[in-house]
Amino acid sequence: MRHSVLILLLIFISQFGFGQDKYQYEIDLNKLENDQLKVKLLTPKIQMDEVVFYLPKIVPGTYSIYDFGRFMSDFTAFDAQGNKLKTSNIDVNSIKIFNASKLYSIEYKIDDSFDDTGDNFIFQPAGVNFDANKNYQINTFGLFGYLENKLSLPFRLIISHPQGFMAVQQWKVLTWVKSQ
Repeated sequence: MRHSVLILLLIFISQFGFGQDKYQYEIDLNKLENDQLKVKLLTPKIQMDEVVFYLPKIVPGTYSIYDFGRFMSDFTAFDAQGNKLKTSNIDVNSIKIFNASKLYSIEYKIDDSFDDTGDNFIFQPAGVNFDANKNYQINTFGLFGYLENKLSLPFRLIISHPQGFMAVQQWKVLTWVKSQ
């Protein structure tokens, strides 16, 4: 019995010592500010000195270039102690993170794409919408990015939402609506 408890304890502790090998995203639909949603990511462990974070440029099957990075602002990378890491924009969808072996988390804000009426308009079923206390349309490619050389890792998503809302999934779009 003592050995079983010791083994379980060692497995539990090892989860913290070796870093996670997955993406863990968190969004809180209760905390919209200026029609922007804050996105938090606990990153997988990085072994390189520099790494690039990408937001998608296109959505497979739509044949359009959307450049979802244009909806991102306030990008910040942190180490495990909460210290900011140096970053540099490469292009609209790509940000280089320096001292990446210390990378622990990333935070940024995303504007919804439904309000964009410019030349590069995003077809609404492919976009994201944040209409506080009415609906929240979440397409993963409009909110969540990925790190260079970390394309096939598990993805965990934690969504906090207003009381009385429920998730409705059509195709691969997740929409949060007020329940009737």
